[in-house]
This record gives sequence, C-alpha cells and structure tokens, in this order.
Amino acid sequence: MRLQILTIIVLLHVAACVTAQAKPGGSSAQAEILWDTWGTPHIFAKDTNSAARALGWAQMQSHGNRLLRAIAIARGRGAEYFGQEMLDADEFTRTIGTYTISRKWRDQQGAEFAPYLEAFVAGINEFGRQHPERLTPEAHAVLPVDSVDIIAAATRLLTRFVATAGGCTSVFVGHSNTWAIGPSHSAIGHAMILENLQVPWDLDWATFFEATPRRLAHPCRN
Repeated sequence: MRLQILTIIVLLHVAACVTAQAKPGGSSAQAEILWDTWGTPHIFAKDTNSAARALGWAQMQSHGNRLLRAIAIARGRGAEYFGQEMLDADEFTRTIGTYTISRKWRDQQGAEFAPYLEAFVAGINEFGRQHPERLTPEAHAVLPVDSVDIIAAATRLLTRFVATAGGCTSVFVGHSNTWAIGPSHSAIGHAMILENLQVPWDLDWATFFEATPRRLAHPCRN
C-alpha cells in the first residue's frame, strides 16, 4: 500500500512537470503556472501579489467566457452584452444596488488586501489582451474589468444564496445553509454571516475553481 501511494505521488509530480506552462506578465513576471493532467493550475510565485495576478490569468484560461459573463451580470449589464435573456438578472442586480455597494466595499479594503485584489484583476485583463481568440466577442466586450467588478460578482453570488436561505424562493430558486450572528452575539460587535455556497453544477455563470498557490521550491527544478 505504501508503494502504491508513493507511486501515485510520483505520477502526480510528473504530471505537473510535463503539462503546459505559462508565465503571465512577460519578462517582469514573478510567477509561473504549471497545469496538471486534471487542469488544475499550480502557481509558483515569489510574492502574494504575483500569485494573485497569476490566479486571475489562470481563471481566464480555464473559464474566461464564464467569468466575464458573471461580471456582466454583476454590473447589471448582462443584457447589453449577452442579449435580452439577461434582463431579469439585470433588473434584480440594479434593484438591490449590487454595484453601488460593491464600489463602497472596494474603497473599504485594507492596505494589505487591496493590492492582491488589484493584482488579480490585472491578471484577468492581461489574459484578455494576450488571448482575445480564446473569448467570444460578447465576453471580450466586457473587458477591461476592475476590482469593483470582482466584489460585485461575489456579492451577487452571496446574495443569491442568502435570499434563498431566507425563504425568498420567488427571487432565487434553490437552497443553501447559512448561519447569521447578530451584533449582540458577536465578539467583534458586528453582524456576521457564515455561508455554505452550494453552487449548482449546471449554472452557466458560476463554477468551482481549484488552484494551489505555493511559496515552495519549484517541483521540477533542483
């Protein structure tokens, strides 16, 4: 059994070393992406900003059209880019003010995290400039994106599940698990929400994405 486990580990190691490589950012890049057999990006970066930039680039390579579609919906402009079937989604987004509150939250990001968010966005836009052929014309029209777009997309996804968990199935059909903690029961004195994001597999604007950032020595070099 130990030999079998060791063999599997070696095979995984080799798979990561022989699959496609990418160095976003040209000669100034501080990160490298190795793709394993299952399409998972393994990001090796010299600093967190570089890792965030590479993660944005990698997500575009894997799901660029889907990512940009989600951002268009989060802007409340899905119908503008993708057609009238997005009108209901746009109406909801604009009614609850997703983009307005996301702009406010972007300005409230801390000095440490804000640069990571901007680096992630830079990676998305960089891939769009380098590989427009990988995107549909509708998705490409959404570019460039900014950090407000990313916060808005996350906010809309969370709102979907919070609304569903609260029984607002007339707004969003589905279910989720949520814990809500009132300010009087919170150690920090603020309301808190713990959300289990049960994203359906059949959504055309959201999916799961696995990445493995590392600050370790490169696995394919001495």
